[in-house]
Amino acid sequence: MAVGLFILNGLLISAKPPVKPSCDAIVDVGYILDSSGSLRTDYGKEKAFLKSLAAAFGVSQKASRAGVVTFSYYTEHSIKLSDHDDVISFNKAVDNIPLMGSTTRIDKALRLTQKEMFSLANGARAGIPKVVILLTDGSQTQDAGAEDPGDVADELRNAGINILVVGIGKGINATELAHIAGGDSKAYSASTFDELISRDFIEKLKTEGCKTGKKQELSFACVFTLSFFCKDQLFSKRRNRSSYLSSLTVLCTTRRQGICTVEAISSM
Repeated sequence: MAVGLFILNGLLISAKPPVKPSCDAIVDVGYILDSSGSLRTDYGKEKAFLKSLAAAFGVSQKASRAGVVTFSYYTEHSIKLSDHDDVISFNKAVDNIPLMGSTTRIDKALRLTQKEMFSLANGARAGIPKVVILLTDGSQTQDAGAEDPGDVADELRNAGINILVVGIGKGINATELAHIAGGDSKAYSASTFDELISRDFIEKLKTEGCKTGKKQELSFACVFTLSFFCKDQLFSKRRNRSSYLSSLTVLCTTRRQGICTVEAISSM
């Protein structure tokens, strides 16, 4: 590994280049950071976990981008997807997010994510997979007018956004988190904050997050590639092009060397 050298205040300092992201999927990742009062002593550990996940995806305007919505009773779009183009500056911004220290309005955090996180104006990109990773050590505060956070999450999923949920400690509601995640397989729990920042737990979430991003990336690629494959390779099956394209049903499950494998074709 090459090491750069520079002089600071008369001292020779070595600087290692940034570690290459372990996930090669290109994804717009939105992190939802719990900033409620119960996190007062463990906020740093929650942030350390978030930064570990961001390092796995990487932060770059040309590759994966990262944004953060912070929540307690109120919510804030703390970091936009367009704000940073390297992990170092992103991590500093995460470190500077103050603790809000109030209740746990997960529904508000998801609503703000839906409204702002993945807008083109805030740095989201058309045709790039979208993943939300929600971190919380509690359950929804049942204030007057509060929504079911699972219902808001369903709307995000219907818009093509994948959601992973990480619950920490004894105060979580497993049923609620599974609803938000869209199933038990997308909801993870750590019994303590020390477990949250353990190597095994971080690696598990890195792997699942990357797999989720790649799966959605593949879906986008298959739809795009298959549309041209159908037009160019299968047009001769019918004389009427528009009729053919409207009646064609294709199931695409894999992509090899940029070409989707057509597994089933009906209405030919």
